[in-house]
Amino acid sequence: MNEETVFKASRAWTFNLRAAVLAGIGGTGVMGVVATMLVVSSASPKGRLFGAAWLLALVVVLLVGVLGNGLAAYPFEVVVHRGVGVRLRAPFREVSISVQNLRDVQVDALGGYVVRLTRRRGLLGSFTIHRMFGAEGGPLAAAIRGEIEARDG
Repeated sequence: MNEETVFKASRAWTFNLRAAVLAGIGGTGVMGVVATMLVVSSASPKGRLFGAAWLLALVVVLLVGVLGNGLAAYPFEVVVHRGVGVRLRAPFREVSISVQNLRDVQVDALGGYVVRLTRRRGLLGSFTIHRMFGAEGGPLAAAIRGEIEARDG
């Protein structure tokens, strides 16, 4: 039997995540324009080098966030598939993690939970169920703990 349970974050947390990602994309675009201006119009080689390094750093940040699964570190929805694993939904990203790849669930210092993985998924080594996730945060952590305990026997 493949039973699944969907845990959705509060509207405030979902809005916060989406707005932060969009602001990050916008800020990266603005910094990209400024860095490009430095590369193109700087009178000194030092200025051009600084602009080029800045552009490279922006590209790395975008690659880590999108291709490296960095955006999935703070999901706004988690689907727990009994005996199979979890699926994280985050802005512009969806990541599936098998139950064998779930290491443990720990309480973090700010009142949320951190789910650590045994192997990385891209650059994702853990994901956070933030305290602002809402009322379903605690039951989600308990469901993931239950999956780990069921796997371990």
